[in-house]
Amino acid sequence: VVGCSFITEALGFDLFGRVARWTSEIFSLESTNTPYATIQEYPVAEGESREYETLEDAVDACGITAPLAPNWVPDRFENPDVSVAHISSGICIYADYNFGDEFLSIRFNESDRAEQRTVEKDSNAMTSYIVSGITHYIAMDQSIVKVVWSNGVFECHISGNLSEQEAKQIIDSIYEDDQ
Repeated sequence: VVGCSFITEALGFDLFGRVARWTSEIFSLESTNTPYATIQEYPVAEGESREYETLEDAVDACGITAPLAPNWVPDRFENPDVSVAHISSGICIYADYNFGDEFLSIRFNESDRAEQRTVEKDSNAMTSYIVSGITHYIAMDQSIVKVVWSNGVFECHISGNLSEQEAKQIIDSIYEDDQ
């Protein structure tokens, strides 16, 4: 089942987004046309992917000069698996960190349909956190912190075993050179 979900995502079909629409506890990201992050180079052809040492290397390979990748993650998360994939909807940049049973996942997906994306969450209120003029939405979903925002052509997601304070520190680290 997990393998099929990755295949459908790689083909540009948002399986989890479709499932999330069936629940009553969802959040829809609005397109704000934030004029920051744009892709200057496509480092892989459509249907291909490439591994990178760091998230910064992957962002640099796409020629993205706007603030996008965090400069800090909690120390327990080391040695991420980082890749850039070019699917039918555009470039996707992935970074997956693990520490025992804990995880941290960072996703930047090129998309002109950010307003169609939804995120599953608990019924608790969602927190807005504004940095550098960009609104970041922080929610909980069964003890997993989820952060969602738009930056230029990207819909951005961070999720994992984090505290809300750690999530805010990650967000702050994205823009520390921009402030």
